[in-house]
Amino acid sequence: MKDNPSIAVLVDTNPQNRLPDPPQVSGIAKDLKFIIEGGIIPTGFNATRMPIAAKIAFPVSEGELKLSSTDPRQNPSVKFNYLADENDLDDCANMVHLLERVAKSESIAFYLGVKPQNNLMTSTDGQRKFCKANVRTYYHYHGGCPVGSVVDNDYKVYGVKGLRVVDGSTFLESPGTNPMATLLMLGRYQGVKILREREHV
Repeated sequence: MKDNPSIAVLVDTNPQNRLPDPPQVSGIAKDLKFIIEGGIIPTGFNATRMPIAAKIAFPVSEGELKLSSTDPRQNPSVKFNYLADENDLDDCANMVHLLERVAKSESIAFYLGVKPQNNLMTSTDGQRKFCKANVRTYYHYHGGCPVGSVVDNDYKVYGVKGLRVVDGSTFLESPGTNPMATLLMLGRYQGVKILREREHV
């Protein structure tokens, strides 16, 4: 079971009211390891907040998923173990440094109407502590039903007749910034296969 650990910094503008703008552009840095997004969120009549978030792609840390009941209506027990691996923690510290540089750049300062800031968190130890205290989900859960372990190559659940799983839980890694297109493609592919199988029954 995996998820992509994420860190965000929040930048407040001078009193002004901007229209909300969800993330439109994703930046990919450091050999596809970090994926960065930004948005605009009005927080009041004369206040705007701009979150700049980044996620670690392909984390090494793994969590666990356990069934807590034989009742399918009961939620399983899930633990993600974010940043448990030292490599992930080092990557997160580098990501915090990158986010700070972006948030305090002249371009962002000009856009927000504030003066550029130079008080970066230079200590790697401080960045690692920041990561541990502020890590959050990127909502790309995956790996709970991997192919070959829970489902076969046709995404049929082992030991259960008439049930397939075709979602992000079958991925060992979460591809790209958002897996929706990949999942739609996979769902259509499996749907066509099911229809063709029924034609030959």
